[in-house]
Parts: sequence; C-alpha cells; structure tokens
Amino acid sequence: MEGRAYSYEAVASREAYTARLMRGGLATSNNQAAAFVHFLAELTPAEAEALRQALKIVPPS
Repeated sequence: MEGRAYSYEAVASREAYTARLMRGGLATSNNQAAAFVHFLAELTPAEAEALRQALKIVPPS
C-alpha cells in the first residue's frame, strides 16, 4: 500500500514472460518439430537475425 492505493511491480521482465509464453505454446504441441518449422517460416528478417545473435550467446546443447 502507498497511501490508499496499491503499488504493483513486475515479477519478471517482458522478455522472460514472452519466453514462458513461447515454451507454454510449444509444450501444447503434439509435434514440436512442426511447431518450430511454422514459427521459423514466419520470422521476419530482423527476427531471424535476432535468433542468430541469441544462438551465439546460448548455443544449443
């Protein structure tokens, strides 16, 4: 409480929340490979570049 109002703050970053949403969507798929293919097919060039950069930071294990 701050005065007579409640004060709220985020418990996770927007990026962390988005990652959880993506994992949740993938978890509901019966064919994760197909879900990835559809996801990758819809990437914009900027999104594809962001993915390339992210994979340099956290390569697949």
